[in-house]
Amino acid sequence: MLYIFTAIYCEAEPLIKRYDLSPDAGYPFGGFVSSDGRIRLILTGIGKTLASAAVAHSCARYRISSDDILINIGTCGGGTARTGAYLINKVIDGDSGRTFYPDMLYSTPLGESAITTVSVFATPDDTAADELMLWDMEASGFCDAARLFVPPHRIVLIKAVSDNGSDSKKDLDGELLNSAVSRNLDDIAAAIEVFLKIGETAVCGMSDTGDLAEEFKCSETMRSDLEKLIIYCRNSGRDHVEIIDGMRRDGILPAAHRNAGKGALNEFRRRLLQ
Repeated sequence: MLYIFTAIYCEAEPLIKRYDLSPDAGYPFGGFVSSDGRIRLILTGIGKTLASAAVAHSCARYRISSDDILINIGTCGGGTARTGAYLINKVIDGDSGRTFYPDMLYSTPLGESAITTVSVFATPDDTAADELMLWDMEASGFCDAARLFVPPHRIVLIKAVSDNGSDSKKDLDGELLNSAVSRNLDDIAAAIEVFLKIGETAVCGMSDTGDLAEEFKCSETMRSDLEKLIIYCRNSGRDHVEIIDGMRRDGILPAAHRNAGKGALNEFRRRLLQ
């Protein structure tokens, strides 16, 4: 299932309309769900503390598992050259300096960018100081909580540029934020479709991972790496079965023991990327 987290309703409204989401009376902070049960949208409130709390609460309430995908969709500030929506590849907490790196395994129509999470609205001075940086108030809190429940390749952030920084909260009204999501909605929705398909693959198409993990003599960490490589294969159009069969013919698989399995996993990665 896809769990979408947005800070406030004006950012969520275009998504609610696009996917015909209905109010979820069972969620205390504002939630919506699709009729087919593929998408649940949750309002977190503004700021990294509320974002973190909402993610943790939702993961516990809905028993979110490593097969689910968590997406933070919202608006952000950026330099004068920044427009459109971006898939976030690096999150920096502006207060603590902590850095989070979502795994970028999937191809979407969106460009990529780093983002810095701040506790107050970014000003024009902030955005002008680094034209390549984006600025928001939730991303690091979202990542900090999400990483406790799902692996990095199940954590996604999409941000639409709404402004170039402001010295006044009054300038960042609901209409401005709603418009930023609305005008980029087609690109955002195209990315969401990618992650919906990935989520369905995780449930329906990964049945062979358990058997492969045995052949590689996988530890839990190795199993996670193996799953990421298989996801990469599928997303890039490569046939992982052909690569695995070649390793069997070459006597690399099945591995005799854990250390041999580590070598086999490295060889699988090498053949995949060559």
